[in-house]
Amino acid sequence: MGTELAPTFAVPAATAGYPAMLPVAALERGFVLAPGETGVTAIRVRERENAVYEGEQNRQGVRVGELGLMIHFEDSSELTDIPQIYSLPNTPRWLLGVVNLHGRLIPVFDLLRFLHLERSPEKVTLRLLILGHDANAAGVIIDNLPYRLRWTSEKQVDADLAPKLLEPHVRACCMIDDQIWFDLDCKSMLDAMEADLHHA
Repeated sequence: MGTELAPTFAVPAATAGYPAMLPVAALERGFVLAPGETGVTAIRVRERENAVYEGEQNRQGVRVGELGLMIHFEDSSELTDIPQIYSLPNTPRWLLGVVNLHGRLIPVFDLLRFLHLERSPEKVTLRLLILGHDANAAGVIIDNLPYRLRWTSEKQVDADLAPKLLEPHVRACCMIDDQIWFDLDCKSMLDAMEADLHHA
């Protein structure tokens, strides 16, 4: 993720389901997400069966297809409409390409394709959520706008409900308002995608 690509390409992506150019104003319309407090004890993913969350938790909830993902506010840096995506040759179909965001090239991933899941046919407004910061930033496509979620340990359920490829990157799982939400370890997820790119 830390390698920046030289802008030597000029052909917009034409990936199915993602128009190469959407009616979007300048990238400066994107807005920075406010940081939030998590109040969670330190937890490694492989120990999540012993995870103990103390007090009320605050997360950014995003929908990716039918998946509900909870993201720590400090793990994301920006949310924007989808700008022009430039495709890259010889890459997996879940790497949609790169976008030029404030003069920096950011890779854009489709989590559903990476997880071998299908997008719901319901009409949604796709947006780009930037995870990470600076040279480690990467974009993921999400459905509609994020939610602000608040929950306590009483809402936790079995984390093994997560899809198989997502499960190693899930800290916990909660049932909130009859919707299952997976508490995502963003760094672990992005590291796995980067590793897959190196082996592609």
